[in-house]
Amino acid sequence: MSKEKKIKKQKLSSGQFWSTFAAGILWGVAGSFIFGAIFLRNSLINEYQSKLGFKETIAQLGSDIKLKQGWMVRTSSCSLPNPKDGSRAVAMKLCNGQYASELINDESARKTAAMIPCTFAVYQKSDGKTYISRLNMKLLGTLLGGKAAVVFTGKIDPDQEMILQGLVE
Repeated sequence: MSKEKKIKKQKLSSGQFWSTFAAGILWGVAGSFIFGAIFLRNSLINEYQSKLGFKETIAQLGSDIKLKQGWMVRTSSCSLPNPKDGSRAVAMKLCNGQYASELINDESARKTAAMIPCTFAVYQKSDGKTYISRLNMKLLGTLLGGKAAVVFTGKIDPDQEMILQGLVE
């Protein structure tokens, strides 16, 4: 094989290498994006089945929230329309002034005011059971980073887990 043919062959294999490498990077990015979207879709909101009926869940959740030091609750149905199937849905707004102050007083975390107060939704599904949903504060804090990560993952999420502890299956 002549020297020119060897050089052409090397260039071709080098070009093939870079094409394959670029295609691999693109497939990796596309796969990561798809996996990330599916993960966030399934993980950003936590849903729990309540051990109690609808009215009992609201009453128990309200009293459990008030028992947790620093937390206040307000029940509102005006932000949620009545489902067409005749079931019920209520939003429960939770607020902890100390945690809210920590977020608001940090200028870089102030944008999280859009999520204050935290919200639990209590609703029924067609199976007749009662469910509670909430934002995954641990995941949200991790995604936001900074002061939000400290407050959401280290304070709000553990408190909310304790509030829900005896109520959900």
